[in-house]
Amino acid sequence: PWLPRPVRHDILFFVVGFGVDGVFTMTITLILANTVSIEAAMLSGGLLLASRRVVEFVCAPLGGILGDRFGLSRILSLSVVVLAMGFAVIGAGWAFTGAAFIIAARGVIAAVGPAAIAVHEAQHDTMHRLAVMQTWRDFGAAIGPLVSGFLFLSLGAATLYYGIVPILLAALIAMATNRRSPNA
Repeated sequence: PWLPRPVRHDILFFVVGFGVDGVFTMTITLILANTVSIEAAMLSGGLLLASRRVVEFVCAPLGGILGDRFGLSRILSLSVVVLAMGFAVIGAGWAFTGAAFIIAARGVIAAVGPAAIAVHEAQHDTMHRLAVMQTWRDFGAAIGPLVSGFLFLSLGAATLYYGIVPILLAALIAMATNRRSPNA
């Protein structure tokens, strides 16, 4: 099939793509506009989104070093928890602090996540599993922007951001308890 059924780590990466590349990307400027001028919100939102690539550049080697020292699964799990904290902090009204958590955690997840899967799948079809995981992450990143506007208007920023937290943590717990997951 062109889109294989997701396994538990695929679901986690779908939620990460949905939350970070969808909800966060589409709504952070709107959230900032509630606290600063629209011009400052647009500039700040653009700088935050642009900084994601720089942070990934810095966090990728750092995540690899930490993964080598403490284990890829631990660093991946910790990064997902920090990501969830970032969503909760934005929900609480601290947009810049939460955005920093989200951007840093996503930078580490981008490096550590595929490595954790590759290590776990070393005896299986690694390239296929990585491609499926990335496809599900991209699928989440595509669905997120499509529904973010509706969810933002229907639920409000706080409820939307708080709502992502238990979904992220549930996906992390499901992955961690699965024997075929990178946390096994």
